[in-house]
Amino acid sequence: MAPKKTMTIEDLAKLMKQGFSKADTDTDKKIDNLAVAMQKGFAKAEKDTDKKIDNLAVMVQQGFEEVHADISDLKTDISRLDGRMDNIETRMDSLELKIDGVRSIIVVEHGKRIEKLEKAVFLGH
Repeated sequence: MAPKKTMTIEDLAKLMKQGFSKADTDTDKKIDNLAVAMQKGFAKAEKDTDKKIDNLAVMVQQGFEEVHADISDLKTDISRLDGRMDNIETRMDSLELKIDGVRSIIVVEHGKRIEKLEKAVFLGH
């Protein structure tokens, strides 16, 4: 068996210094690795966020296009309804003229009947 070496304070200080130095180097490596991992994470998060924003922009654009198409369809429908209303108004005007004509005929006919009745009543007395 080899004789045991007695450790001095200087030896202990040297070992402690080496241990702290190694711990410091290991910690620096871990911090550097963490910094790289965080940088990659931030870059991915930024890329993902940009992609989501782009997708949202596309969805909004499509929504506006659909609304524009719906408004265009509504304008077409309203234009058709305006045409129908114009047609109905024309027909109503025509009907009013016909009704006025019928009224005139009825008034004339009633007038003739009244005259006939008056003659019959006065002649009969």
